[in-house]
Amino acid sequence: MSEFKDRLKAFRKALGLKQREVAERLGCKTGTIGDWESGGGLPGDARIYQLCKEFNVRREWLEHGEGEMFEPESKPKSDQETLEDAALALFNRLDATAQEAVMNVLMRLLNEAREKYRAKTKPEEPGKNASATEPILVAEKRKGDDFTA
Repeated sequence: MSEFKDRLKAFRKALGLKQREVAERLGCKTGTIGDWESGGGLPGDARIYQLCKEFNVRREWLEHGEGEMFEPESKPKSDQETLEDAALALFNRLDATAQEAVMNVLMRLLNEAREKYRAKTKPEEPGKNASATEPILVAEKRKGDDFTA
């Protein structure tokens, strides 16, 4: 049975990709892919998950050589899913300081939206007027949390 390094190279070749292209899509260095393919190390669980998700590779096959190489084809992604994937990929390429800054902005916007929602609904009892589409707010009102960043 082949090793991880051989399976990694096999799926990359099956997709017609160069190590550089795989590295770019994962947000890592080309040398990292080369190291993995030469047996100089193994990726961690997060990278294996990312490899499988990004390239539609079955984890059981990649890690153990079991079953088919690729997941069965699924329905095409919606525009929203494509946008979310692109946003997540951009976020993952940021350094830790920039990621923290983005998260701070997002938390501020989320808190502002919650305040607007509270001002609009003003329930008499925690969760009384909250809709089923606002489970976070219902839980928040029950706990009495203020969700400050």
